[in-house]
Amino acid sequence: MTALYVRISQAMDSGVRALHARLSVVLARPESGAITAEYAVIMVAAATLAGVLLAIVKSPSTRTLLMGLVKKALSAVG
Repeated sequence: MTALYVRISQAMDSGVRALHARLSVVLARPESGAITAEYAVIMVAAATLAGVLLAIVKSPSTRTLLMGLVKKALSAVG
């Protein structure tokens, strides 16, 4: 019974040491990978915004408004 207890105790100690080592690594750099996820979210948001702006600029009413502004600016300069 004592030999079995010693083996179980050693196995538990080994498991606890392994868990402690893993937790030390994880807690040392808790945000590993967070930067990549944030970058991906920002890229998706930027692509969405670019698509919306492109749709707005391509609409006929916006194109007319922008052309009017450019013509007015060019006539004021020269």
